[in-house]
Amino acid sequence: MRLRALLDTDALGLRLLGGEDELDRTVRGVMTTDLRDPSRYLAGGELVLTGLAWRRDASDTEPFVRILASAGVAVLAAARRAG
Repeated sequence: MRLRALLDTDALGLRLLGGEDELDRTVRGVMTTDLRDPSRYLAGGELVLTGLAWRRDASDTEPFVRILASAGVAVLAAARRAG
């Protein structure tokens, strides 16, 4: 499935924050994680879903994203639970 198709699915409620030039990437699987370093579980091409439990403050974001990029992840979807 292409990332563009996921974003076009209104029921998912996804919003693109960056990477407009990558919308034709193929998503090959889905992984949910709140590990600080999930790299050993990634094969590349995943949609990674996280509730951000690994993120104590803003300085944790860049290392996490770097780990995902190095693993070849296709897309990161993150959200905190409201309330």
